[in-house]
Amino acid sequence: MNMKGKLCGLALLAAMVPTLSGAQVIVNTSFEAAQGFTAGQDLDLQDGWLTLGGYGVINTLAATGTQSVFVDSSTVTQTYAWKLLASGPAFLNTGTLVTTVKVRYNDDTPADRSDNSAFGLEAFSDDGFSRYAAVMLDARGGVSVKGGLNQPTEHFPEIAAAPNVWHDLKLVININTREVEAFFNNQSLGGPFVNTTTPALTNVSDVDLTTYAFGTFAANFGVTANGGFNGGFFDDYRAERVVRNTVSGNILLSDLAVSPAGRQVTIELINANTGLPVASYQPTLDASGNYTMSVLESGDFRLRVKGSHWLRKIGPVVTITNSGLTGQNFTLINGDVDGDNEVGGSDLSELSGAFLSGIGDPAYSDAVDLDGDGEVGGSDLSILSNNFLLGGD
Repeated sequence: MNMKGKLCGLALLAAMVPTLSGAQVIVNTSFEAAQGFTAGQDLDLQDGWLTLGGYGVINTLAATGTQSVFVDSSTVTQTYAWKLLASGPAFLNTGTLVTTVKVRYNDDTPADRSDNSAFGLEAFSDDGFSRYAAVMLDARGGVSVKGGLNQPTEHFPEIAAAPNVWHDLKLVININTREVEAFFNNQSLGGPFVNTTTPALTNVSDVDLTTYAFGTFAANFGVTANGGFNGGFFDDYRAERVVRNTVSGNILLSDLAVSPAGRQVTIELINANTGLPVASYQPTLDASGNYTMSVLESGDFRLRVKGSHWLRKIGPVVTITNSGLTGQNFTLINGDVDGDNEVGGSDLSELSGAFLSGIGDPAYSDAVDLDGDGEVGGSDLSILSNNFLLGGD
């Protein structure tokens, strides 16, 4: 099912593929007329793209510009559209590959939930002969991530992938370590997941626009789904080999009575110009509160930091470059039990409900054990009282 028979297109495209060196945008398209795409025509053979059928260029709906790619999954069961990222035999065999695309699906019959397809990105090795990784948007709601062909699927049914709106999918592959990360609307889906296919996959040849319908999603990913179909749309496809940048610093979790070692915080990168989050990372602190994280982004950002029951803090504008960024230090205020970024009555209510409980008691949770000593008592109440009515950034 993963052998897509692409070898026939290899000689045709070899002369079109750029020579790669360092960080480089390999493919970047919105499927516009100015980029060589004709609306009303099959995507196959336009600007070097190949398909197994079902994909066409349209000018009636787009995330950017006026054109996008539409796939009618009522006519196919499993289909792909791809553009080779590098020529064989080595293909793309080093570095970190980041592929993004905007995806949406229609919901013409919301009362009939038997209709079901999956649309997303699927990376292949060795010119399509081996699945490297995939992130798929399930038209019944939810997102799935999968490594190699025989590896288990990570399914996130709690993620609301609403119909009739554009969603951002990102697939990140560290080819050197075979680590895979996936993102939905800039939200990390965990990981990194390691591709353990044997023999080891050593390259990525293409990252496809992928569609499953009529039960093939369940067959390939092991996700419970009825048969059926939906229409899917793709726009703003970009594949780029990037250099990872290192961001490091220290985070003081105030009033924590024990070592912060092993605790995770969430650090979002906020675009300095738009004010919108572009990525989210969860570094782990060491015993001194130090952290180091490897990021894909470069440019001007503000770091927005949040601990589990600490208030959010936003730093000044900083510039992330290939030389890295150090000294990003933050002090977080304790007491945000319910995670709403303020210390108030609801936090006091939750702490009161767990008062005098300890680890193993039904009422106990880490969120109300503000000092981390394993029990909810007077010191936790004192911390909350001292910070009462404070709010985060």
